[in-house]
Amino acid sequence: MSSQVKFAQSLQLFRIKKSGRYKKENLPFDVSQRLQQTHRLLVCLPAEPSEAILACRLIPAFKTRFGQCEITVVQEMKGGLPVVDLPDIDVMTYSLADISRFCTLKKGFQHKLAAASFDLVMDLSIPFHFNNVLITWTSGAGLRVGFYHPDREAFYNFMLRQKAEAPPEYAYESLVNYLLSFK
Repeated sequence: MSSQVKFAQSLQLFRIKKSGRYKKENLPFDVSQRLQQTHRLLVCLPAEPSEAILACRLIPAFKTRFGQCEITVVQEMKGGLPVVDLPDIDVMTYSLADISRFCTLKKGFQHKLAAASFDLVMDLSIPFHFNNVLITWTSGAGLRVGFYHPDREAFYNFMLRQKAEAPPEYAYESLVNYLLSFK
């Protein structure tokens, strides 16, 4: 990744932190209540295909936990068909063409996210993935869940820490168990 792209990403994260919506949305709330009120769930798959395949195995558990809600999976297209092919699961894809040179989502993709009106977004990428952070924040969801990373901390309101040496399967299982504990 070029230094110009890294600079643009840093600038975009700084801009979001200074926005009025950022200050308004980072107030305390009841996670259990928000989970119970979830009607639309957005799941952001990791950018790495091998991790995305592992993360897809969680979707049936989410369908069980959030059976009453509509689930949409978003993933980056990297020259192939979507990884997700599950019944009753919508798939929203994006490419680098949907990200502007200033590291913002282009209007078309922003409108897709806004039209869907998600209540809960889960970013399943374990290492930091800028595009998933951008999508998670832009979605406007009241509950934004992901794995801990210092660069995500300001944008998510429920984060799960994982041991560095733990395999991704363990991290995903822990996430499902934590969310099920609020049932």
